Amino acid sequence: MTSYCEICGEEFTTQDSAVNYIRTYITEYYQDSYPDLFEDQPELIEQAILGVQDVFSKNIFPEMKVRWSAYPNHIGHLEFDGCFRCHNDRHMSEAGERIEKDCNLCHVIEAQGTPQEIMFAEQGETLEFIHPVDIDDAWREGLCTDCHTGLNP
Repeated sequence: MTSYCEICGEEFTTQDSAVNYIRTYITEYYQDSYPDLFEDQPELIEQAILGVQDVFSKNIFPEMKVRWSAYPNHIGHLEFDGCFRCHNDRHMSEAGERIEKDCNLCHVIEAQGTPQEIMFAEQGETLEFIHPVDIDDAWREGLCTDCHTGLNP
C-alpha cells in the first residue's frame, strides 16, 4: 500500500477532492488486497480513513496551494515569514477585509512565559501572545523576521 505520506503527496485542487480521494483510495485498497479484513472489521478501515484525512487537513491546504513540502520549516516564524506571508495585515479584499496578523487565528496559546513567570490560560480560553522581551507594541507592527534571523533569535 502507498503510505499516507504518498497519498498526501498527491496534488489536489480542493480539500473536498482530497478527502474523497483518500476515502476512495483506502477503501479500494482494502477491498482488493484484504477482502476479509474489509468485511470483518470495517470500523478499522474507517479509522484509517479518518486518520489520514485528519493528517491531510492539518498539513495541506489545496485552495491556498500550501503543503508541508512547498515551503521551508516555519516553526516559530523566526527564519522565514511562514504564515505571515499572507497573515500580515497587508492583504486587503475589495470589500476592505484584511488577512489579520493575529496569532490566535490559528494557535491556541494555553501557556507562555519563562519557567519562573509562566502564565496559563483558564480552561477553554486562550492567551493573547506577549513578546518575551518588552518591545512595547513593535512586534505588532512588523514581522518576526524583521528582527529575528532564525540563526540568532
